[in-house]
Amino acid sequence: MTLKASINASNIVDLELTQINDNEFTLQIDSNEIQLSLHLNSAQIQILGLKCVHYIPDIEPKFAVASEEDVFRIPVKEIITLEDREIQIIMREAQAGDTQQLIWYMQDTEGFASKFLNNMSQRAAEIMRDDLESHYGEQHPDTAESHRTEKARKATLHILNIAKHLQRTGEISAF
Repeated sequence: MTLKASINASNIVDLELTQINDNEFTLQIDSNEIQLSLHLNSAQIQILGLKCVHYIPDIEPKFAVASEEDVFRIPVKEIITLEDREIQIIMREAQAGDTQQLIWYMQDTEGFASKFLNNMSQRAAEIMRDDLESHYGEQHPDTAESHRTEKARKATLHILNIAKHLQRTGEISAF
């Protein structure tokens, strides 16, 4: 079901964010015209918050985000804190194409690519490196065509959602 609504912010009577558990939140927006309840996971909350901070002028530098792309990358960076066994579980659940796009998209995050490539067989890692080179060459995700970057964002979010699901089921630890 698709529902489109536009609310003038001056009509918002109440805005409340409630944490349901470690990974689930409810954002309740009440206005004179509509009541809206959004169920969001922690990654979505973090992305929403970072996007908001990105547009606030004169915010403290420690809260400023360098680029809009960083908004999508920040929640994913924590994946590399997982144990090798947990990275392998995530890769088994994810499609190889999504993993390839994730590695390309996160290339500036120190140790990210090697964390994934080191958890593949030697042959699979060689194929992945070759595929990355042939698909992307020297192209950087921050300067790539928008369709390519958008596709990588979706793959990244898909893998993040897989990781969050595996957290909820207890198959991997929290990150």
